Amino acid sequence: CISSAASDVYKRQSSFLFWISSGMYSTQLPVFLIKNGFTSQEVFGLALLNSSISAMLYQRVGKKLRSRGPVLGLVQGYFFRTLGVFFLLVPMDFHYSLLLSSTASYLLWGYSWSYVSVSSTSFIGRRSTIKEQGSILATSNLVNSTGFVLGSLIGGGVASQIGFDMNFVSACVMSFLAMFSLVPLLRISLSASISKR
Repeated sequence: CISSAASDVYKRQSSFLFWISSGMYSTQLPVFLIKNGFTSQEVFGLALLNSSISAMLYQRVGKKLRSRGPVLGLVQGYFFRTLGVFFLLVPMDFHYSLLLSSTASYLLWGYSWSYVSVSSTSFIGRRSTIKEQGSILATSNLVNSTGFVLGSLIGGGVASQIGFDMNFVSACVMSFLAMFSLVPLLRISLSASISKR
C-alpha cells in the first residue's frame, strides 16, 4: 500500500515530466509548421480546433471520472498526448501528409487536455480537505509551470541545435515517462475499484 505522501510524490513527478513534454511539444509545433510552409492563419485554425475539442469534452470527461477515477483519467490523457506527439514522427510521403499528421496531433492534444485538466483537479479534490486544497493547488501549479518553462527552454535549444525530430522524440519519451510514473497509483486505483464490486 502506498501512503498519501508517496502518492503525492508520484503525482508531482508525473506532472513535472508531463509539463516538460508539453513545453517541448506545444511551443515548437507552430514554429515547425510555419517553417514547413504553413501560414500563421492555418496554425491558428489548428490551435482553435484543439481548444474546441477540449471545451466540448470537459463535461463528458467529468461524468466518466465518476466511475473510473482520476488516475485512470490521467493515464488516458497522457497516452493520447504521447500518441499525438508520435503522429508527428510517423514517416509519410504523400501530398498533404504534414497537414494530416499535424491535424491529428492537434486533435489529440485537445482530446488529451480535457482528460488531464479534469483528472488533475479531481485527484487533488479527492485527496485533500477543503483547507488543504489551496496550498496543494499552489504547489501543483508551481510544479507544472516550472516543468513547462523548462520544457520550452529545452525544446527551443534542441530544435535549433539538433532538429525538430529530436525535439518531438524527446517530448514523446517524456510524456511516456509521465504516464509510466502513474503505474503504482493506477494499480491501487484498479484494486480499489475491483474490491468495491
